[in-house]
Amino acid sequence: MNAKTTVRPPTLWKSLRTPALLLTVVAAMAGAAYWTFLREPSPAWLVRWKVTSFLKKHSGKSNFETPFKFPSAAEMAKKPAPPAPPVPTPVGQRTKKTFEVLKQEFLDLELVIQGRSRENAEFADRATQLRTHLARLENGQAFTNLANLTNAPAPNLPMTVSSVQQILVDLTSKITTNQVVIAEKEIVVAPIREDLEEIQRHWAAQQPAAIAELPELARAQVELISEARQKMQAANTYNVIYNSIGQELWVAGKLLNTENPVIRQSGLQLARQAARDAMEYAQNPWLAARIVQGYGWPNLDLGTPTGNGPLSLDNLLNEMGDVFQQADEIANVIHTYQLQLKLSPDSQRADMTRFRLAMIHEQNGDLNQALSTLRDIKNTNSVRWVTQRITALEQRVKKK
Repeated sequence: MNAKTTVRPPTLWKSLRTPALLLTVVAAMAGAAYWTFLREPSPAWLVRWKVTSFLKKHSGKSNFETPFKFPSAAEMAKKPAPPAPPVPTPVGQRTKKTFEVLKQEFLDLELVIQGRSRENAEFADRATQLRTHLARLENGQAFTNLANLTNAPAPNLPMTVSSVQQILVDLTSKITTNQVVIAEKEIVVAPIREDLEEIQRHWAAQQPAAIAELPELARAQVELISEARQKMQAANTYNVIYNSIGQELWVAGKLLNTENPVIRQSGLQLARQAARDAMEYAQNPWLAARIVQGYGWPNLDLGTPTGNGPLSLDNLLNEMGDVFQQADEIANVIHTYQLQLKLSPDSQRADMTRFRLAMIHEQNGDLNQALSTLRDIKNTNSVRWVTQRITALEQRVKKK
């Protein structure tokens, strides 16, 4: 009698020995590893892990726990107030148009006004030179560079008083025509400019006020920073410096991992201090850049969009950008500015970032991106500089 044979399903390992399936699994694992460890910018948790590992290695410490008077559990769990309901998109009182429409119309009109103004300046300069040479002709003196003065293609123009007088008449007519166009455009642009400025004032008034500090937490924070600074100033090895930075970041991480925005702001301030200490005492731009990347970027929502306080977005982003520049990480400088524009795209301070971002793109040779960034600028006070840069970049793009 033949024994009954039991057929068992293949094990996972045997299944993986199938070449096609094995290659699929390996490719998926490689993709996951790339997405986690190699993509830029790296996820914040991974950057923080790298920072902690670096500090442990170079301080000789296994952890950085330090005495600190944390707020109560109830305070740390206090959630922020619900956001205000969305405000309808404002329109200009005179034109009844939105900011984006007005901005584009304003830019188009200013380009015409500035273009005609530049032409008139050139025409006036040419007319002045022609009048000087006309006087010479009338006195019987030689005049051989009329072609240069008139930008005429013909090399042998008639060197007569009447021909120069006719050129002057033509230039005067062109100047008059441009003056009429400029005056007409100025009339059209006036209400647009007024509506743009009015909408900007409206936005500025809508910005939230800075969040007040908790006095006891502020005192504890000052004591921690003061003690760390004393240790680092007296340190004769980097171990002490890196241990102090690790302690600052340990407290910062605890404070940032709460619901209360006031407490999180204190955590962000401590992380900023740790980055400064990495630059000043450890003289380590790489470490400072990683602190910004792991602790600063993920918490930019705590920055205030207006004002000039320590946690204003402008100050935060300027400081972060400086750190990345000192670490020679231009890609992270660009990403830092892009984060600000994402968080506060309509603030007047955002245009300062657009200026800087456009300059970086231009220095990197990315003229099209520089042009796109300049065209997004909303601050009408800078429109003349912007239009000049746009014109210059457009000419450079055409020559490429």
